[in-house]
Parts: sequence; C-alpha cells; structure tokens
Amino acid sequence: MSARHLIAPLSFAALLIAQVSVAVAADRDQQCVHWTSAFVFTEFMDRAKVNGDKGQRLYFHKPHPILCASTTDCRRKGYVISGDEVTIGNVCQQWAFVEFRVGRSATTGWVELNRLANQAPDSKTLSTRRKWSSEISRAEPLVAAAFAGDIVQVQRLISADHPARTKALFAAAHANREDVVDLLLKSGVSPNDDSEACSLLATASVDSNRGILQKLLKAGADVNCRVARGQWTPLMWVAFQNRAMTSVLVAIGRVTNPHPDHLAAVQFLIDAGANIDAKDSWGSTALRRAFGSNNVDIATLLLSRGADANNYIDDSTSISVQSGNTTLMEAIFWYSLRLDHSMIAVLLAHGANANYRNELRYDEECDKTTSGKCTFQGQTALTRAAADGHLNVVRLLLENKADPSLPRTDGKTPAQIARANGHFQTAALIERYARNSMAPASTPLGQ
Repeated sequence: MSARHLIAPLSFAALLIAQVSVAVAADRDQQCVHWTSAFVFTEFMDRAKVNGDKGQRLYFHKPHPILCASTTDCRRKGYVISGDEVTIGNVCQQWAFVEFRVGRSATTGWVELNRLANQAPDSKTLSTRRKWSSEISRAEPLVAAAFAGDIVQVQRLISADHPARTKALFAAAHANREDVVDLLLKSGVSPNDDSEACSLLATASVDSNRGILQKLLKAGADVNCRVARGQWTPLMWVAFQNRAMTSVLVAIGRVTNPHPDHLAAVQFLIDAGANIDAKDSWGSTALRRAFGSNNVDIATLLLSRGADANNYIDDSTSISVQSGNTTLMEAIFWYSLRLDHSMIAVLLAHGANANYRNELRYDEECDKTTSGKCTFQGQTALTRAAADGHLNVVRLLLENKADPSLPRTDGKTPAQIARANGHFQTAALIERYARNSMAPASTPLGQ
C-alpha cells in the first residue's frame, strides 16, 4: 500500500504558504509536514511542468524532507525529468507533494517547489470547475444566499415555514458565514430540526470558526451527538480532518476565510464537554481517528487532556486484527504508509504500553498472502516493526522499554523475525538490546 497525500493547486501556492506560516508560527515542529491523505479532488488540481536542463532528474522524497533528519527510512523513490508534467500537491515550506502518472501507474512524493512551473488548466479541469460553480449558483435561493454570505438576501427570503431553512443553516456553517448563522438561529432555525442534525455540528466543527460552534451549542446542539453512519461524534470528525484537504477547499471557495483552526476546534469541543474516549461503531476513538490524517498536534492535545493512550479494540472486530488492537499498534500500521514516526513517539511519551501482545494465533500464510487482514494477529508492536524492517520504529520502541525477548505467539523473537525477513541491521539492534536490556516482561494494558 502506498502513501497518498491530498494535494493543493500550485496556483494557490502563495495562499497556502501564507496559511501554513500562520498555522505553524508558534509550532517548531512545522505541523504541515505531517498533513497527509489520499489524492482526491483531482479535477480542481493544477498541473506543473518540471524545469531544468534536458534529461535532468527530479527525485521524489517519500516523507517530507524535514522528517528525513529523524528517520532511517527516509529515501528517494522514483524521479521525473525536465519537461514531465505532474499534478501539484500540498505546499509545505519550499516543497510540494506531487503525483506523476503514466497510464494507470502513479508515483508520488515531495519535490523542490522551485523546480516546478505552473501550467494552464486543461479543458476537462476548467469544465469541472465551471460545473461546480454552476451547481452552487443553481441551489435553492435561500441556500445559495446563505452559502455566499448575502445576509440581505437571506433576510428577504427567510420565513418561519421556509422548507430550506435547515439547509441554509448547513450552508452558512459550511462556508463559515458567522453573521448568517447568527441571523438564522435568531430567526428560529434550530440546529436540531433535521434528522441529520449531528452532521450540522460535525460540519461546523470541521469548517467553521469558534464563534459558529459557540452559537450552535448555545442554541442546543449536542456536543456528544452521533452521526448516523459510523456513529462518529463531532470530536472524531475534526480529529480526522485533513488540513491539506481544507487548504484545497479554501482555495476553490468551498470554505471561506477566516480559515478554520482544527486544533482550536478540538480544544473548544473538549472544553464544551465532548467525551474524549467515546467509541464509534468500530471501537475507535477520536485519538485513533487522528491517526488517519496524521494529525500529530491534535493527538498530542487529546492525550494531554486525558485520552486513553492504551485504547483497546476487541479481537472479534476485524479492524483490530488489521490495524492493531491498541492505539500504538494502529500508529505503527499508519507509519508504514507515510514513514513518519512522530505519532508513535507521542503515544509512548503518554504511557502507551510497548509490551502488549495480541494473543490470537499467528497465521503466517495469512500474514504473507493477504493485504492487511492479519497485520497484528499474534504480534507485539516490536515484532511487527521488526518484520517490516522499520529500524527507527524498532529503536524508538526499545528506547521505551519494549521487551526485545518477548516473542510473537508462534514463539519467534523480534530478532529472529527481523533476520528471517532480511532486515539484518534491525536484527542486530534488537540483539544488542536483548543482551543489555532490563526491559519488563509482557504486561497488561495501562501498566
């Protein structure tokens, strides 16, 4: 499975860099380097041509180059040459995430921004953008006015029995139109009028500023409500939200300024009484949902406010075997996609148990021949990292008291597993710790 990063158009590079500068000004870790998700909205993306001398290569870096200083897994992966065209990605400092596609094959990674020259959008892209703009303009007049922030038109159209009143409130919250939200609430529109009422608060948590959230909660919205599909809470939605996606939505006008601050939204929802350790239909919490978009800062905040670093999913649910019973295991599962071990370090710093073992029988055939079905079956965090040859994760686990002698359920030790998979440097590191370590034996969660 390859890492995928949601991307933002190069033509908006100045806007995105400005947003990033504001977002991380007080954060030395430069949170934008962690933003990640799938390539979507490609119809809104711009293309760029690679500059340079004829035949000059431009190499892809899988993780953001800033992360290279702290990982042995930082490596170049593929390249393009001068004249090639790429789809432009999330701009973070002087780097951009791009995709180069030949037929059905695609290579993705970070490249130097100064090697890219913007290209005019093709006819298909222009057509899609015009279609989206046309759909907005053809919306029910009250909804369109609320989305556009036309408060005069909203005042003229609103009535006590208008059938689109709730949709207008959704549109205003989605577009971050605080004055329109205020007007609609004061005119009697309830945030709980619709059967999907929780979707309104979840949308506002992701797309709106703090003022809108305050107004919705004051008007009676339930901070611990559940969206019907998956039983996610608003806190889960904002913890999962990809910031690069929001940058795209801002750039194409789907979200308007002021740009929503998702870290602040998490803080606000917790302060308003959100249940930090609430579980969805799959047993996942807001903390686990933060892993999906690698929101390291949000995970750190959740943990500092009391989120359970050892949240456990029962073996009977399929997700627990694939992604790991514990939060630490799931963080390692996501590491293999993006090679950023920051989330693992945060969990260990907040008490995650490095010596928990999934006690299901290890199934070698299933592990070797299926994609993710048996990822952590019979494994510890260390045996899984050793099998995958993730040297820096292995080192991090050993430094945090992972037992180098604790075997997989088939009896094989982490060093044996690493060596059998050809990861000899990883095996040597584990063996060195095994000779010198005073690590504890397997322990229950939380101890």
